[in-house]
Amino acid sequence: MNLKLGCRATHLDPAARTVTLADGERLDYDGLIIATGLGWPVQSWIAFGASLPR
Repeated sequence: MNLKLGCRATHLDPAARTVTLADGERLDYDGLIIATGLGWPVQSWIAFGASLPR
């Protein structure tokens, strides 16, 4: 498993199973997880005191 932090993916080719990064590096993959981070909807639920499912 490889972990790339602080990298921006600019192209995803599922047929070729590759991801191209902003710096031009092309990575092959067998399995892929795209983690986009904590987004606005979750932050807004926390700000308004809503309870998140566990």
